[in-house]
Amino acid sequence: MSESTEYSRPALAGSGTVACGLAACATAFGPVRILARSDTSAWRAEEMVEELSERIPAGDARNAKVTTEISDLTDCDLVVEAIVEDYEAKSALLGALAEVCPDADLASTTSSLGIAALGERGQISD
Repeated sequence: MSESTEYSRPALAGSGTVACGLAACATAFGPVRILARSDTSAWRAEEMVEELSERIPAGDARNAKVTTEISDLTDCDLVVEAIVEDYEAKSALLGALAEVCPDADLASTTSSLGIAALGERGQISD
């Protein structure tokens, strides 16, 4: 974890309900990136974030940038993984994020999988 408690370049890796909800909240504070797995998912995420941002005080969908390229997250300082609750999928994504975003703090929305096991499987070190 970085020494800073303030993030200026956050991202969400996922484009479902949880990821878009978190991204919509983040739009109230500034720019946020969202990683979608396909163009179709990206279009849906853009629409969902726009709709949800309207419900958030100070939410601004213009602060959200949706991408399908993991390399677009390279300079992010916080990346929250928010995909399906599947051990293999989450650990693979976290491993890829650790390679692409080596200086970012990584987080997960897992509710039932062990975070230490996900990190080990994704070959993420402290």
